[in-house]
Amino acid sequence: MEFINKMKTLGDRIKFCIELTKLTKPKLAKKYLISISSLHCYENNTKKPSEKRLKMLLDIFKKENVITSYQWLKQGVGDLPREFKCIDYNKTINNEMNFDSIELINYELKNAANKYKNSVHFICNTFELEPSIFFGDWVLGIKINSSDVNKYEKYPFLFKINNITYLKYIAKINENGSLNLIGINQKFSKKDYFIPNVFPEVIAPIFWIRRNPDHFI
Repeated sequence: MEFINKMKTLGDRIKFCIELTKLTKPKLAKKYLISISSLHCYENNTKKPSEKRLKMLLDIFKKENVITSYQWLKQGVGDLPREFKCIDYNKTINNEMNFDSIELINYELKNAANKYKNSVHFICNTFELEPSIFFGDWVLGIKINSSDVNKYEKYPFLFKINNITYLKYIAKINENGSLNLIGINQKFSKKDYFIPNVFPEVIAPIFWIRRNPDHFI
């Protein structure tokens, strides 16, 4: 409780997320073209970021494998941010400007398929996982046995149920081993937002997310 109380202000929460990125403020500022002075002001609550800048920070944190929500960042409401343990194939790519290009995404997927024979990928077709995963994002998961689900309970998952692919979080692991699945953004919820008591044919925690390049046009 003491730890949570230390993040009562917007500045505290921004500082916490920056620390999770494992980047120094100078490196983060240089990488994403933000002034260091602005970051200092945000952290010290001497300057309030605009709505546009807040959303930009959310996107930056996502790119650095830190998943949080707009509600938590702005108001402190909701789950604490968490690190996203993504598999990073980009270290072999020299041209960082092509980070989210279609060509690079396909290159990474091909590498993943060769390296992880039990990997599965999908293009997100729902808004229910925003801000963790956006509509049109490429995602990749690695299939696991149902007995290992509890090890990845806080991750988003790719599930296949009756040959239909769903991207969901696990709401509950039931005593009989079945799963209750749920989205995280009720604003865009559909009839299958919550799926109770299922035994998916495929269970794959998502370790890799790439943003649809069209989002940056």
